[in-house]
This record gives sequence, C-alpha cells and structure tokens, in this order.
Amino acid sequence: MEVQKVPVEDDPIPALSDLTTDVVDVIGGYEYAVEHAESDVKPTLEKFLDIHQRHAAELMETVSKTGGHPDSSGSMMGAVHKAVVASQNWFGELDMSTLKGFFDGEERLLSSYDEAAAASDAVPEVNKVVCDQRTELKDLLQKLR
Repeated sequence: MEVQKVPVEDDPIPALSDLTTDVVDVIGGYEYAVEHAESDVKPTLEKFLDIHQRHAAELMETVSKTGGHPDSSGSMMGAVHKAVVASQNWFGELDMSTLKGFFDGEERLLSSYDEAAAASDAVPEVNKVVCDQRTELKDLLQKLR
C-alpha cells in the first residue's frame, strides 16, 4: 500500500499510533483471560483476542507505511488491563458475568477508532484500514452481546 504524503495538520500518524497503542494494550488482558477463563466464556474471549492481534499487526504495518514508528509494547494501560483481569480471576470471576466488563472496554476502544477515523480522513488508504477494523469489531461486539 503506497500512502500519500499529507500536510502536517492532516497527519494521521498521532491518532493512528494512539489507536495502535490502545489495541495492543487490550491484548495482554485478553491473553490472560483466555488462559484462565471458564470454558463457557473462553470462545468469546478468544474471538476478541484474535481480532485484536490481527488488527494490531495491520495497524503497526499501516503506521510504518505512513512514516511513523509503531510501538508494539503498548502503554501502562496494558498492565492495568491485565491486572484487572487477574484480580477478577483471583476472585474466581472469569465467567459469563465478566463479559459485560469486556464489552464495555470494547465500546471504549470503538471511541479510539472513531478518533483515528476522523484524523485519517485526508488519507483514504489509512482511513479504510481504520474504518474496516472498526466495522469488524463493532459487528463482533453486536453479534456476541
């Protein structure tokens, strides 16, 4: 994908980098949850883990192709997500009752997609990646709720 150069004020890289960080951050929590969840909830968590892993890889590639430097390590929020899931597991609660919390987190992630979509309007190739991922995530969330 050849990405056009845009004026600095239309640069989608900061918002795209923020979105990439947000997606990477949730992966650690899902990895822990899949490993420790009860069997009735594990398939749902695996679907979200899979989509986030694929999206993170595609976003990192897109950031790189637009001239940015993708960071695959995430932020401190990644550790927070994992700690929240671990504390739920400590109380023996990684079951169907915890899905609402995961779904709420997905809604917050959709907001990050909205910000990146708005920031990437001037670069159609980037905007398509962001919007396609947002649609896929929203569809999965609606299907599993």
